[in-house]
Amino acid sequence: MNRTLAPRSAVVRARVVCRAQQQASGDMPASFFCPNTKKPCPKCPRGGCRPCARNGVAPTLHKNAVEKEASQASQKAASSSELKLQSAPAAGLMALSLGGVNPFLNFLQGQADYFSTLNLPAGLIKYGHPGNMAVVLLAMGGYGALYLGWQIRLADNVEMRRKAMDLHPKLAGGMAVFFLLGSMGGMMSLLMQNENPFHSGHFTSGVLGLLALSLQAMLPLFFEDDPNARNFHAYFGTGVMALFFIHAALGVQLALSI
Repeated sequence: MNRTLAPRSAVVRARVVCRAQQQASGDMPASFFCPNTKKPCPKCPRGGCRPCARNGVAPTLHKNAVEKEASQASQKAASSSELKLQSAPAAGLMALSLGGVNPFLNFLQGQADYFSTLNLPAGLIKYGHPGNMAVVLLAMGGYGALYLGWQIRLADNVEMRRKAMDLHPKLAGGMAVFFLLGSMGGMMSLLMQNENPFHSGHFTSGVLGLLALSLQAMLPLFFEDDPNARNFHAYFGTGVMALFFIHAALGVQLALSI
């Protein structure tokens, strides 16, 4: 029995050493490796890949390992192709978005094209939006939101406080509505002047202001549960109005730069 195993082990050693030599010389792909150690077969004059030779593993296992590796590589390539196919719609939508194919932008551009056909005065196109928003900011914002809001907290006159409590939410809410509508008018104005409405500090400050104004409008819902909500509403609202005055200054700067 030992005589039978000895020649077989020697044959395995010889074949493994041959494979190691071929790999070292570049005649064999580097993907041939030992299925036991998971490492490339080393060039060793004492028997090459010892675990394979000692255990009597046939050299064909090396071939099977390579076939398994090739199969794994094929599966990986297939999954990569599937991933690319799945991501194609997202890439297409991103390309469309970057290309400006946006329903909202298309709507604004359509309105701008229509008003451009009316031959409106250039001064109205350029300064109509700033003028309207200045009135809203000073009347509804400065008086209704800021002044009357603080009168609710500071006024000693009961009648004045009652009036402020009645007008403050109405004028502040109207300011928010006119700001939202005015933002679309401002973007249309810039489109009519062949300007990009989204690349300016005026646009960024406007978006931040509308978001802050939305948060400010929700704070009264917590007045009864949290007394600190009133204080936060007053001071945060003052900061929001300061942001809108900065927004107005950036708008004047933008209008003068066109």
